[in-house]
Amino acid sequence: MSIPRDSYVSVPGYGMAKVNAAYSWGGVPLAIETVEGMLNVPIDHTAIIDFDGFVNVIDAVGGVTVFNKEESSNGGYNFPVGNVTLTGDSALAYVRERYDLSGGDFSRAERQRDVIKAVLMKLASRGVLSDPGAFREAVGTLGSNFTVDSGLTNNEIVDLGWQLRSFRPDDIKSFQLPTAGFDTTADGQSIVLVDQTKLGELQQALRADDLETFYKSL
Repeated sequence: MSIPRDSYVSVPGYGMAKVNAAYSWGGVPLAIETVEGMLNVPIDHTAIIDFDGFVNVIDAVGGVTVFNKEESSNGGYNFPVGNVTLTGDSALAYVRERYDLSGGDFSRAERQRDVIKAVLMKLASRGVLSDPGAFREAVGTLGSNFTVDSGLTNNEIVDLGWQLRSFRPDDIKSFQLPTAGFDTTADGQSIVLVDQTKLGELQQALRADDLETFYKSL
């Protein structure tokens, strides 16, 4: 699930603010506390990747192919409508672009979700997820590009990967946090309003471990 960066939410200790301000003000701990408060569920682990790490991961899996819905250009790369094959640097340009896209930040987040799915599909197509040894090797190769919390060990990552051994591409579902339009704060900031009704349904679905039903309602 993508959370629009301008989502107007309660940030502990600061009041209502854009969700991305939490990371700026208090790093990972405050970002986690903010999202936990919004979703009303605990977050067990975190993983952070920077631009260089993203480029390295895409190149390490041999690039990815995604279906591009809107023509755009960024960083010297042109992305026509249709299937586009991305390597590390072009993938970074692809997922960072928003000004050429009709949905702005929303469209950019959709591209990011598509690329993440493409990486998982690439790993699955190579049999990595169904082979514990191969997956452990992949964790070692790709893991150096991520910063994770101290509780997320390589063994736990391998265990999580093993749970995905039988997944199919159609099993991967992604969506954006439901929103209810845009507004402007008293000090002139453009914000995204969270759909409180759908948020309540999402909270219930997370607690019941039934995101499939919620996804179908979107």
